[in-house]
Amino acid sequence: MRHRQGIAASPDGATNNIIHRRRRRCRSIVIYFHLRVNLLSIKLVAQLIQSLNLTSSIFIYHYHFAKPVSHHKPISFQPHHPKIIKTKKYNSPYASQTHTMSTTTIATQYTRLLSLWPKDALRPNLPFTTAIAHRAKPYGVAPPSAPSPSSTPATTPSPQPSASLPTTTPAQETAQINALFSLLENRYTAKYPLSADVLKPKSNPEHYERLMEEIERAPGKTWWQAKVDEWKMKIRWS
Repeated sequence: MRHRQGIAASPDGATNNIIHRRRRRCRSIVIYFHLRVNLLSIKLVAQLIQSLNLTSSIFIYHYHFAKPVSHHKPISFQPHHPKIIKTKKYNSPYASQTHTMSTTTIATQYTRLLSLWPKDALRPNLPFTTAIAHRAKPYGVAPPSAPSPSSTPATTPSPQPSASLPTTTPAQETAQINALFSLLENRYTAKYPLSADVLKPKSNPEHYERLMEEIERAPGKTWWQAKVDEWKMKIRWS
């Protein structure tokens, strides 16, 4: 009887436990629904952003790339080949848009360029004629051979047939040959002359003169002389 009275005497404690359990369940249910709603909202926002990006990309594509087709004839730009005047020094070829060399003439002019081009004293192992010979090889021009002391006087090599076909047109080669002849005859120095003050800066007027003297003396230097000059350049006199 006492036991029953003890259980019945504390109904408030059991009721409070039941209430706390129900509150916890309600809170967990509410939290669960909140999470579901948040996930759904995130998915909806992601789908909305994706649709907006797709719409904007379609709009940009149609605005920039899907232009209406024009029925007007497109303008064709023809390559402009330089018109170079014939000179007296090397009798360089005359090229214009209406005159193009033949294959035989191209080979002949490349052969003349190889024979007339000056030798590089500073870099004898890397001459510019190597590039010219590589350009002229598809037209049957033999590369120039290094002269030996016991060899006979050099003769102008004749064009030889080449196994590889040229990848350029005669009009393009005509422009290249005329550009090389313009450099060989130094036309641009005469066309665009410089004043004497350009080569004599105020800070060091003799700089370019000493530089040219050094370049002219460089091929004849020995290894020891070159090293001594290099050490002298590293020493700065105050």
